[in-house]
Order: sequence, then C-alpha cells, then structure tokens
Amino acid sequence: MTTQEAMMTTAATQPLWNTTKATYGIGNTTEDYEYSDEMGGSISLEDGLPTLLTFSLTLVVGLIGNSLVIFSIAYYRRMRTTTNVFLFSLATADLLLVMVCVPIKVRRQPQSSHLS
Repeated sequence: MTTQEAMMTTAATQPLWNTTKATYGIGNTTEDYEYSDEMGGSISLEDGLPTLLTFSLTLVVGLIGNSLVIFSIAYYRRMRTTTNVFLFSLATADLLLVMVCVPIKVRRQPQSSHLS
C-alpha cells in the first residue's frame, strides 16, 4: 500500500472534525501554530493616519451620497421608476453597509505592525 493510499484510507475512517486536534494536510496540526489575541504595542500616527483618513473619507462620501440618492427617489414622485426603485434598494443596502462595517473596520485595525 502506498503512502497516498494509506492516507486516503485513514482519512475515510476518521471523522471530518476532530475536536482534540484538527489536522490540515500531512503533519500540519493546529498545535504547529501559535495564535495570540493580545494586541501589543501601537502604531505611530504617521503609519495609521492614511488608513484612518481613507476610512473616514469612505464613511463621509458613503453617507452623503447614498442619503442623497435615497432622499431624491423618496421625495420626488417622478423619480419612482422601476430602475430607480432598484437603485433606492441598492443605496439603502450600501448605506447600512457603510454605517456598520466602516466603523468596525476602523476599530479592528491592528494596533501593532506585523511587518516590522
């Protein structure tokens, strides 16, 4: 029996998820990696400022632009065509996405540089 056949036979008899140790490929287990939830250190202002400005600009433009689309379609009766109702729905979804995801993304930015 070859090594590949032995692995296929072993894989067929083992459960898909082992609660004690997850195996990924040959010899790679979760014990091979160390993960840490601790956020050590902080990044400097010059490293974090471009990211913060980009997210802030995205938030402001997203809020203003989508709000204007929603207001225009809701307020003006002649704007209520089938295409514009679709755009209204799209703007509403995008507005919710911008309001929820951008602040979370800003908060979850790494506080330490993993590249150094």
